[in-house]
Amino acid sequence: AVTHYTGTRTCACDDYESSVRAKLQKRKKNMSRYTLPAEYSSGSVHDYKTDCRHIEAIGKEKLELYKMINGKPYNADDPLLQEMLTDAHELCYEYNRLWNRNSRKVILEGLLGKFSQSNPPYVEAPVYVDYGLNIEVGKNFYANFGCVLLDCAKIHIGDNVMLAPNVQLYTAGHPTDYVERRSVEFAQPITIGNDVWIGGGSIVLPGVSIGDRTIVAAGSVVTKNIPSDVIIAGIPAKIVRFIGERQIDNPVE
Repeated sequence: AVTHYTGTRTCACDDYESSVRAKLQKRKKNMSRYTLPAEYSSGSVHDYKTDCRHIEAIGKEKLELYKMINGKPYNADDPLLQEMLTDAHELCYEYNRLWNRNSRKVILEGLLGKFSQSNPPYVEAPVYVDYGLNIEVGKNFYANFGCVLLDCAKIHIGDNVMLAPNVQLYTAGHPTDYVERRSVEFAQPITIGNDVWIGGGSIVLPGVSIGDRTIVAAGSVVTKNIPSDVIIAGIPAKIVRFIGERQIDNPVE
């Protein structure tokens, strides 16, 4: 006798796609909890005593999120922040397992805060983020293998920016006092202008802005704001050359 199989077959890829969809749906469902009203998410530092009157509008659950985005000392072990981290890290894990570019784009849409739909980013795997939602990239963004974007504060990246392998953008910082460092973190935003090229293995530290068309040589550590139209290199990074005829009034010392 021959037994014919009449049931529905499933494969590992079906299970995998279902898992990814479930994670994206969960993140989308929680988006209202993971984001602040626009007036409280500018990334600017305010007087905390003045801000206390707004806690009710923000919601107590989002208080540490508010502190983190606005440059105040915050508790990184806060339950909401830990939940957001877990969601983002799970999506990074799934992204880094995929080869299909279209599937990766779907994950990026759920992972990143903002990017151009008409000219979406090309991000090689593996890539690692903290929260993802605090990352905004412009048109034609490219990140090569192994980039790390720790977006406790906002990371704003302009158009036509290229990150070479193992570039690391750190918005997160820790107090110098060792006792305070056990329980408190802080974050400062990073801003990268248009047409910037950051060479392999470079590190950009919290609070740094890099001007348009600037080139960061491989292996640099950028600790201060950098103007437009320069090439910088070294640890700490210093201006080694001007691009074109533009003169710099306040070069990095």
